[in-house]
Amino acid sequence: MKEDRQVQERKSDLLRRQRVLQQLQRGKNSTQHATQQLDGTAPIKHTLHLFQRKSKNNSPREDTRSSPFANENLQIKPEKSPKKRLHLSWRILSGLLTIMFLFFLTTAWQSTDFQVSVIEVNGNQRINQDEIIKTLTVMNEPLFTVQPDEIAQTILSTFPELKDVKVTLYLPNKISITVNERQPYIAWQLEKQTLWMDSDGFLFPARGQASPTITIQSLSYPSFYTTQPGDQAAIQIEKYHPKFNDWKSPPDSMTWFKYHQQIDPGLLTAILKLNVQIPSQKALLFDSNRGLGWTDEHGWKIFVGFDLDHIDEKWLLYEKISADLVKQGITPSLVSVEYLNAPYYRVD
Repeated sequence: MKEDRQVQERKSDLLRRQRVLQQLQRGKNSTQHATQQLDGTAPIKHTLHLFQRKSKNNSPREDTRSSPFANENLQIKPEKSPKKRLHLSWRILSGLLTIMFLFFLTTAWQSTDFQVSVIEVNGNQRINQDEIIKTLTVMNEPLFTVQPDEIAQTILSTFPELKDVKVTLYLPNKISITVNERQPYIAWQLEKQTLWMDSDGFLFPARGQASPTITIQSLSYPSFYTTQPGDQAAIQIEKYHPKFNDWKSPPDSMTWFKYHQQIDPGLLTAILKLNVQIPSQKALLFDSNRGLGWTDEHGWKIFVGFDLDHIDEKWLLYEKISADLVKQGITPSLVSVEYLNAPYYRVD
């Protein structure tokens, strides 16, 4: 019994010694670890923190807990918060763009580089380019103050022979003008003046070189398709005897064509029909009282009136009258079949 008790006491004594040695070893390791942290030689361990305590001002709180083996003043520094990015609002951006635009506008206004110094004209055939440029007052003006529509309207009102005008601006100082001229189709020959018309009956001065298809010889102006000055909405036809008021310019002025822009559509239709009926005639006749006509092979003046709806019947009546006059040996100066039921001839 004594031996067993002694054995147990030895075992207990050994266990106590092992526990003491383990405690001493753990104390030694803790002291060594604290010393490495103080010296900065301790290995770095990364720890993932899912939650971080923050103070009332939303800034991370400093962890003031210290190791039992560390210096009392040793503290763990908090992690740095991410830097804030600078975001520009649309208001700020639009303000900057406005300032830049105003700066550019002021610079362009004062700079001679943006003043109109080049004007080119394209599409003109009979009108000289210099004549068109002289009508404009935009030379040496800032390009961005030029109004293309106003330039086009000025040119159209000055040159009635132009059908269309297109104006294009090019930076820094160029204006390009493209014109479309009316093509002379009818030449209306008066005693001291010649007017040209296009296939739509629009009147314009005879300038430059051209060869109209139809020539009308007349002692008077044609009937006009006009807008009366007192009533811009009322379109009327001024028949056969145009009356020129005091405010109107003479026929050799460009202002004249602003009022007399187009001939009577009915007269234009009659001219085209008669030209098809007698294509061999180089020139047709117009009389303000007797209408349209021509000079036949005998040298007689033949008039068929203003209405050519019955031109075939009038043509047959003319041939019958002409044959009878030749048979009788009569040489008339004029034969009129304007009215089918009342033809006549005149001998001077």
